[in-house]
Amino acid sequence: MVRAEPANLVYGNLLRQAMVQRGEAAELVAFFEELKGADPAVRLQRALAYVDGLQNPDLGSALLGQMSLKSIAELDKILEENPYHWLARLSRGLNNLYWPVGLRRTDKAVADLGVAVAIAEALHDFNEPYVAMAYAAYGDALVKAEQVAEGVRVWRRGLERFPDSTELQQRVEAGEQGAAALVERERGIDTFTRPKPGLTDLRVIWDRTRRATASQ
Repeated sequence: MVRAEPANLVYGNLLRQAMVQRGEAAELVAFFEELKGADPAVRLQRALAYVDGLQNPDLGSALLGQMSLKSIAELDKILEENPYHWLARLSRGLNNLYWPVGLRRTDKAVADLGVAVAIAEALHDFNEPYVAMAYAAYGDALVKAEQVAEGVRVWRRGLERFPDSTELQQRVEAGEQGAAALVERERGIDTFTRPKPGLTDLRVIWDRTRRATASQ
């Protein structure tokens, strides 16, 4: 199905999640590298597949960085055509968030995630579940950039909008005293950290849409 409709995010998402769960991260990356096309949705699929590929236990720090850079390259091309592509902006920010601070990518994460949150706040009815993730990640990036007080303010702002978000609740409870330890555990500080499995699972988007439609 993915070969027939490579831009279909539903098909691609199902395949990516299934292969990662089966421990086939390397095979997943190889499959998506074979997909041709410059459509933004196809590029997004490849970018997310590279992030899924970070779950490969055989990758050392250098290879983790190379895989992340491949993902960022696909997202760069999407954002060159459309700077307001929200998922690409969020994904690029998250990519940079997991790099060690010594490699100077944290400011890039702050910039992209700040734009993602600003777009979400400008669109008042834009309440996708990923928006709560964006607030959490933006605050994390600020803390990682040693702007702890500002990071906590972002978490609190996000929690006001998404009071059921466990991620944001934990961060607000940590406060300024516990912020650095939480971010080090979740995103890493001095080492390249693998994102948690499932970070790229897009089902929350259409599952929410389906529930909203059913309730009308």
